[in-house]
Amino acid sequence: MIESQQLNDSKSVCVIHADREAITNCQRCGDFICKKCLKRLPKSQVCQRCAKKYLIDAVDTFKARLWGRRDSHVCFLSGFGALLSLIFLAPLAREIYQRSAWGGGTASLDTSSIMLLAIIFGVNTLITVTYFMLKKWARWALFLIPLLCLVAPIALFLLNTNLGMDYLSFSSIVSVLTFIAVLSALLNPRTKLAFKIEISKKQLQTLYDRSKINREARNSVAVALLGLLVPPLLFASLFFAYIGLKKYDPDGWPPVEGIKQAQVGLAISLLGLLFWAIAISYMFIQSL
Repeated sequence: MIESQQLNDSKSVCVIHADREAITNCQRCGDFICKKCLKRLPKSQVCQRCAKKYLIDAVDTFKARLWGRRDSHVCFLSGFGALLSLIFLAPLAREIYQRSAWGGGTASLDTSSIMLLAIIFGVNTLITVTYFMLKKWARWALFLIPLLCLVAPIALFLLNTNLGMDYLSFSSIVSVLTFIAVLSALLNPRTKLAFKIEISKKQLQTLYDRSKINREARNSVAVALLGLLVPPLLFASLFFAYIGLKKYDPDGWPPVEGIKQAQVGLAISLLGLLFWAIAISYMFIQSL
């Protein structure tokens, strides 16, 4: 790498802007550059062309970091599938147990119902485990879970288990919500990278741009929304928004974004505090 040097020769001009005086040279290619063309990398200062090459390298490095590595989306959906299995199967297991002689009922243990219960549990477990292990076919097999949520109660109803319409309605709602979650995961570009599936350059660039938004700015919005219900969190949101604004550096390299998120978090926090101040004052006056 070329070491930078401060230029004292007034005749040295920028390689891109011939009418501008160069203030230093690019530490990668050595070209003379003016203040406008200067870009600061984490450990060097370079020209715009070298900065663009660095950005390409940064995006590729970002992709390599996500390639084949499970992210929060994969972990959440795997855990959600396992939890759904317990929530969904518990009423079925309880119904079968209560109807059996073991649970105080008069009916003998229904083999068909038990087999159906075991199949649902086995398929659900197999899919969620293989999805967590990042098997590509599990991305599509995951659609079986909402299907089972919808079909299994109907099948058990036909097998004469005493399940009411409330449970069938509950299963339908769960099935729809699960289908939306599975479809979202299937289309999510970041999850695709976890399963080693190529995504478009535009999608990759969008993911990279989002990663540049500083964490405090993002957190300020989420905490502010929660603070509308839990007022003390509004002060935490103000802190996050302040740090997010301090970290904002669009001219840095890599640039640190997030000013819009920090401003939204700040606005929601201030409005929330104003609302709660008026509400508490009103209740206090009414109590007098």
